[in-house]
Amino acid sequence: CLPHFIGQIYELNPKIIVSLGKMAYVTLKDLRMELHEKLTPNIGEVFQSIYGKTIIFPHPLLVNRRKVVYVPISKLKELVRNGT
Repeated sequence: CLPHFIGQIYELNPKIIVSLGKMAYVTLKDLRMELHEKLTPNIGEVFQSIYGKTIIFPHPLLVNRRKVVYVPISKLKELVRNGT
């Protein structure tokens, strides 16, 4: 999956990468998070990964399961509008 993802980034050259969920966040930020650690405090964080500017979103399953989670749509719109 990661080689395909990296290939897509180089092919598409996105202005911003939206990281959906903990595994994407850990991979893009090159972290070693424990499985019990929560991603929730980091949702909405914008950081520079080695692949480009990245914003953290919750995994769609959280929203689908009707969990109350912050989805930083306004922040993403602002980043896109300002050309990141």
